[in-house]
Amino acid sequence: MPLTFCWWLALLALLQCASAQTTGTIHLFTSNGCTGSHMSCSNIPSSGCCSTGGSLFASTFLAISQEEASIQIHSNAFCEGITRSADAVTCFQPTFAFSAAHWFFPSPSKRDDMEASPEHKDCRRPDTITIIDADGKEVKITVPDGENEEYEHAFVNGNFTKLFKLANINRHLRFVR
Repeated sequence: MPLTFCWWLALLALLQCASAQTTGTIHLFTSNGCTGSHMSCSNIPSSGCCSTGGSLFASTFLAISQEEASIQIHSNAFCEGITRSADAVTCFQPTFAFSAAHWFFPSPSKRDDMEASPEHKDCRRPDTITIIDADGKEVKITVPDGENEEYEHAFVNGNFTKLFKLANINRHLRFVR
């Protein structure tokens, strides 16, 4: 009887480990230094991509519990084009504007950061937009499925009035871009 219990316990632990896939949240900022208003892709699995389909960003940050993760930015949409990589636990501000980012667990032998990246099958659009006003007040907007393009366009162009109208938010805040 005790041996059967141990097998069940081991099987339960194995199943729990297999089902606990690590995900991260990629934040995309139009400003330098990972500060201010931003768009985010939540629950992105390893090697998953966050892309708006062409908008340009200045900095990015990956929120994840594992410190050994890395983030890679891409010059073209959908995680294609020239890349640069950085450790995930810091703000990453490359020397060029970028359109997409993905995160991954680096292999023991680091690859050249100029190497073109492999295809990323799980490429997602931002699901949250965080607006921060001049006084530091934060407004989180959930982007409805299928309406990404209009929300993203309003955000990137700094049209927060339109963004608030799309999200049915009736607040008057002072914004700095």
